[in-house]
Amino acid sequence: MASRVYDMRGRATAVAAARTHALSAAYELLADRAGHELSVDAIARAAGVTRATLYNQFGSRSALLGAIFLDVGRRMKAERIYAAMRLPEPTQALSATLRESTRAYARQERVIRKLFALAALDRELSLEIEQSERERRQGLAHLAARLVESGATRLDVTAAAALLAALTSFQAFEALAFDSGPRLTERKLLSLVQAGLGVSNKKARGK
Repeated sequence: MASRVYDMRGRATAVAAARTHALSAAYELLADRAGHELSVDAIARAAGVTRATLYNQFGSRSALLGAIFLDVGRRMKAERIYAAMRLPEPTQALSATLRESTRAYARQERVIRKLFALAALDRELSLEIEQSERERRQGLAHLAARLVESGATRLDVTAAAALLAALTSFQAFEALAFDSGPRLTERKLLSLVQAGLGVSNKKARGK
């Protein structure tokens, strides 16, 4: 009995390791400046496994892409964005959210751009990204409500939430980062958000 349990644990460990290895191989393909292909065959070659192994691990190419998207979220440290949104003082939460969002995007800019391009051709990946965006907007709506309640902005909650959603998006970061470094982009986005909400620099920094 003990040997069977040990064998089962060993197989589970091997399966988890193979899955992690496949995701790492896919990530390297996405991060490669010269690389463009992210087919199942390309990932299998990079991971040193067969197509059948990948399908056994993930079930489908779409499920594999969804798993890659979630893995990139971990690599970009997206949890820091949500932690920033929940900081007790709303104007400090605002500046921290801008900071963590731009730094997360800067960590994985090329990879995120490629995943968005892939989502245009893959419905399941598109749905995964849409779900992530809904969760992001829910967090921002809560922050917007706190800013309104505290008197930090004269906008209503709907308008404040829409402004935050637009200016903390990857698309806004990418547009400004085209000819600016990440830190300058962060400052530009924070200034735009503060101006749109009517929140002063002094308030946003909690001074």
